[in-house]
This record gives sequence, C-alpha cells and structure tokens, in this order.
Amino acid sequence: MKNNSRNALVLLAIAAFLLSMAAPGFAHTDPLDCVANGVSLSLTAFRSDGVTPIGAGTVQSAEPIKYRAILSHAGAPNCNYDGGTLTITTPDGGISDVTPIGGIPLVESGSPFLSDMVDYLVSEADVSGGSLNATADYSGGESHLGGGVAVNADTAFEADYEDVGLGVEKTAVPSSSVEFEWAIDKTVTPEEWSIFEGDTATSLYTVEVTKTEGSTSYFVEGTITITNPAQFATATITGVDDSITGGINPAVDCGEAFPIDLGPGEVRNCSYSAALPDDADRTNTATATTSGDVDGGEGNAGIDFEGVIPEETNGTVNVEDTNPGAGPWEFVDSGSVQYEQEFDCSEVEFVDSHAIFTHDNTATVIETQQSDDASVTVHCYQIETEKTADTSYMRKYLWEIEKDADQTEITLSPGEQFLVNYTVVASVTGTEDSNWMVEGLITVTNPNPDNDAVINGISDIINPDAVSPSVDCQVAFPYTLAADSNITCSYSYGLPNGDQGRENEASATLQNHEYSWNLDVNDTGATDFSGTASIVFGDPTDVIDEEVEVEDSFAGLLGTALFDESPKSFDYARFVGPFTDANCGDVTVDNTATLTANDTQAMDSDDHNVLVHVVCGCTLTQGYWKTHSEYGPAPSDDTWALLPSGADTVFYLSDMTYHEVMNTPVKGNVYYQLAHQYIAAVLNGLDGAPYPAEVSDAISDATALFNTYSPTDTAAWKGKQGERQLFNSLASTLASYNEGDIGPGHCDEDATSEQ
Repeated sequence: MKNNSRNALVLLAIAAFLLSMAAPGFAHTDPLDCVANGVSLSLTAFRSDGVTPIGAGTVQSAEPIKYRAILSHAGAPNCNYDGGTLTITTPDGGISDVTPIGGIPLVESGSPFLSDMVDYLVSEADVSGGSLNATADYSGGESHLGGGVAVNADTAFEADYEDVGLGVEKTAVPSSSVEFEWAIDKTVTPEEWSIFEGDTATSLYTVEVTKTEGSTSYFVEGTITITNPAQFATATITGVDDSITGGINPAVDCGEAFPIDLGPGEVRNCSYSAALPDDADRTNTATATTSGDVDGGEGNAGIDFEGVIPEETNGTVNVEDTNPGAGPWEFVDSGSVQYEQEFDCSEVEFVDSHAIFTHDNTATVIETQQSDDASVTVHCYQIETEKTADTSYMRKYLWEIEKDADQTEITLSPGEQFLVNYTVVASVTGTEDSNWMVEGLITVTNPNPDNDAVINGISDIINPDAVSPSVDCQVAFPYTLAADSNITCSYSYGLPNGDQGRENEASATLQNHEYSWNLDVNDTGATDFSGTASIVFGDPTDVIDEEVEVEDSFAGLLGTALFDESPKSFDYARFVGPFTDANCGDVTVDNTATLTANDTQAMDSDDHNVLVHVVCGCTLTQGYWKTHSEYGPAPSDDTWALLPSGADTVFYLSDMTYHEVMNTPVKGNVYYQLAHQYIAAVLNGLDGAPYPAEVSDAISDATALFNTYSPTDTAAWKGKQGERQLFNSLASTLASYNEGDIGPGHCDEDATSEQ
C-alpha cells in the first residue's frame, strides 16, 4: 500500500478515537481502548476463475481477470466502522460501485468486508508503463469513535502486462535442374507415288533427333510456419512477406486472402518458391505482420546448395509417331530411326478412274511436344474398260392376199353387162426373225500418266448365256499398255434368239506390282477391270420381203405394198358380159389376184368367181326392175329405155313417172299393188319375154283401170269390194307371170343385184 494510504489510516484512527470519546454509546462494540479511526482497504486481482490471485504474475491481451476490494479493521486502538460507498476503477477507467444493498456492514476486527468481483478483459490499450492500473476507493464510512467522523480510504493494484508476438519459423529447400534441348526432323522417300488399284507401294520414313547442351536452373522452396503463442488473443495476420538475399521476393501462399485470423495456440503454414540466379549461399527471411494486440514475427533460414544434385529435365526423350505400328522410340542422345510404310488404293473413292490422297504423318517428342511432318501423296488409277454392244438381226415379212367382189352371182340376158367391183387386199400375217448377232469394240485405257500397265489378257462374256465371244486385239498378251494410252479390240457373236436382258461384260486383267522405297518392283496378284453394255435388240437391221407386187388376172399389175402399209387394198371395177344366145345358161367368170415378195419371190394368190346366169326370154320380178333403172341402185337395165320417155314416162293418171310409181310403197293401196306388177310385166315383155294369153288379157284389163282411176281414187275406196277385188286379181296374175309361175319362166334374178 502506498504512503498516502498509510497516512489516511492514521488520520482515520485518530478520528475514530475522538468519535468514540464523543459517542460513548458505541464503545461496547469497539475494541477496548479504541481511540482512533482506522480503515484498512486492499485491492486484489484474480485469474478468470476468481480464485487464483495474479500476484506478481503477468497478464496477456484478451485475458479475462477479476478485481475484489477488501475493507478491514485496522486493529487497536482503531474503532469499528460501517456504511459509506466502495468503488473499483478498472484499468480501462470503468468505475464499478461494489457497495452492497443496505450499505457496508460493520467492519470490526476479524470481520472484514469482501466486495463483489468486478470483471475486466485485458487490453493493450489500457497498459501504462508496462502495467495495468486499477484502484479502489472507500468514502463516507462512519467510525464508532463518535461525533460522526467519516472514514475514507483508497488503494491501487498494478498487474504487469506481457506483450506477445507471433512465432515464425521457415524451411528453405534448395534444388536445381538441368534442361536439355532437342531438335526433330522427319523425312520420307519417295514422297509421291503413281500406282494402280491392286498395287502396293512402300515409302521409307526417317526420324532424326538432335540433343543440345542443357542449361541449369536453381530453385528454392519451403514452408513458413506461423504460430500464435497468445493464451487468449486471436492474432490478425495482415501479410506474410518473404525475402531472399539479392532482392528476391518470392510470392507466399497461405491458402487464403489476408487478413487471416489465427486463434490462440493455432498454427498456419504458408508455402513459397522462387527461381534463383545461381547456387550462391543466401539467407531467406519471412516476416509476418499483424494488426491488434498480438505482434508480428520473423523467421530466417539459410540457402546452401552444397550436396544438391541437379535433376535432369529431358535428359532422355521419347518420340511417338502417328503412323500405325511406328514408335515410340527412346533417345538418350542424338540419333535416328527408320521404318517402312505401305500404301495401296483399297480405301479410296475413284472419280473418273482416278483418286488422290495425301498421307500426313507426324513424329513428336513427347516431353517437349516438338514435332515434324512428312507427307506422302498417292495417285491411284483404275484401268478403264469400255465396250459397245451393237445388235443386228434379219426380219422376214410374211404376206397373204385376199380377193373379193361385191357380186358372186348375177343374172343377165344376152347382150347385157353388169359392173362388178373387185377388192384385192395384201396383208402382212407375221414375221420371221433370224441371224441374231452382237458385235462391238472393247477399249482398254491406261489413264496413269506416269506408269505403263501390263495387261495379262482381255476377255468377254455374255450373260446369262455364259458364253464367251472371242476377242481380237491384234496383240500378244501379256501386253504393255503405255502410260496414258489405250488399246481397242473387237468381238462378234451369233445368238440363238433376240431375248432382251442380256449383259455383255468385258474384262481387262491387270498385272499388279509391289514397289519398294528404293524402286524395286515385284509381281503380285492381278486385278480385273470390267465394263458392261446391255444387249438390246431394237428394230431389225436387215429386212426381206418387206415389199410385194400385186397382180390381177383381170386388171393386170395393181401396184406394190410395203409392210408398213399393211393391210393395203387395191380396188377396181369390171363389166361382166355381154353374153350371146350361145351362152344361155350358167357361165363362171374366173378371176385371180397374186402377190410376189421382192426378195424371196414367195407368192400367194386368191381368186373370186362370179356365176352368171344368162337367161334367154325369161321374166324378172318387180324387185329386179326397181333396182335396175337408171336411178339404181343396181346397174341400169337398158329395157327401161324402151318406154317412151324411159323411166321418166308418166304413168297414166298418177301424175308420177314409172320409176316413182315403181318405188312408192303399197301401204294398203291396191293401185300401187297392181301398178308394181303391171310395170314389171310390161318391162319383161319389152325385154323379150312372151305373154301367155291370160297375161295379155290381164295387161289389157289393167291398162283400162289405170286410164280410169288414179291413186287418190283407189285410196278413197272403202265399200267397193268389187273394184278392189278386180285390182287384186289382176295383180296376182301378173305376179305369177313375173315370178315365172306362168309364162316362159323366171330368170332367177335373186342371184343378181337384188342380193
């Protein structure tokens, strides 16, 4: 306790004595013979447990401590005291009133007053002169000395502050390396090939590597270990710097960005590495800076390359190659390797018998990724086989002739003629094809501009017949077909028929070779190159009997007919007759048409006969006379001309001509029924057919009726059965005459133009 505190106790003791003298009522509680006022005040600091006194120890930042004030009796001759106010002022200036509720109780000898504890968190900011200062003050107490004398006291406590800094340690591990440099060169020979499909060509690749003197590099790396030795405070690291002699400042990696909080007792490892210019001895210093009550720190390590064995980089390298089966190769020094690569045309797509591809190839140093390329260009060619297939065959046309006429039987009187219309038709009935042939050219071309092609043979086959025509190339095989040239062969073959769907395939067999990189050549297999042509038979190339000549025994030469005119008709008309009385009876008029083919002279003929009934003094029916007037439709019979005006003579009271009356339908009118038979009988008589008596009478009676009645008159008859019966009776008699039942007989005109 400081001196001023002791002086205060003396004064208090004196005051207490005086009070006790003035107030004898308190004396019974005071010590015997108390004659003064005396206060004993102490301030004690404890650790956080409130039990362990700090005493002469030290405290650290952030440490929680506790303060307690103790009021004690100063001992005889001091009197007892109570009441008043007791406070504790902590180092941060905070004042805590520790007076209990109800006041401070009587403090007498052997019965001190202990205050409640006051908490305080140590802070470096409160440190003064290396210590933390706290005080206790007591005032306003009353002594039992009497007279209301106040008692006061104060005291202080100094705790020594321990200033804590980070612990920094570091390692420095030196290393060195020697890095070698390499060069790579790749070549190939030959670099270009010109081959045929089925050939192989081999190129030789060379991979050469060159090793150069290496350069040595120096490095250092290590770990910076930072420890917070504080028992209570968290260190805030604001940075960690590393420095190597010679102005080298490696970057430091502590795993996260600054600031970094490091708790009491925690450790943080940071790493660093740096390249060094040489292997000189150096010092490496790491410095950790902080903010807050925990100070930073520094650590050192020496760098010594003695005994460090350099690590080689690329002392040995491996080379890989993109060619299948090539490499990898290991090189410890400069050197080279060679290998062969075979090429062919098996996987190319030909366009117009040519394909080109470039095989790019790379060799790479795996460790340095240095590389070099070598390329081979391959031209591939196919032998071109083209062919033609020209077909030919002969076609023979088959013909027939037909002859017809519009009459086959007619009746004529002596001196009469009848015009008969004849038709002759020449027709192709079919064809006969023969001499089926196919022939053409086979052209084999070597499109390779650099190499000759050896052709072992050229063949031809016709499918599906599976026959092989002979091929004439006018050269001996094997035959060397020069670069960029061709050879033409011919073939021909007779086929059994003209079936469509045949294919003609020609094949040229190429001798294949294998070429080595030094241009040695060896025979290998052979490849066929084919070309096809469809065998299609079109129009015949040769035709015979395509034309015929048509003749007629009546008309002579009618003309010619071509196959594409079939059927071709020839029409002509010829009069049959006249005949004389010597020809009375049946006469056959013969007629024949003949065709003759122009090449083979093959012939065909047909005839048409007309049977003519030559009638002398016979009768013809009304049907005959209706059709044989000058108005037709059958040829006119000249007998009509014997009438006064011919067929145009007016028939009695009818106001019509004989021809008009003859061709007016009966339609129930007895006038026309009789008139038709009457006119036919008159014409038969004029034609020379004699009248029997009954016919002469009928003609006479009918003439009288026609001079009496007209067609209009008879059409109006309804009840005149007698007149109608007379007309019908006369018509019946004349019909019997005309039809040959009476008289000279019928001329059988049904075989004539009435048909």
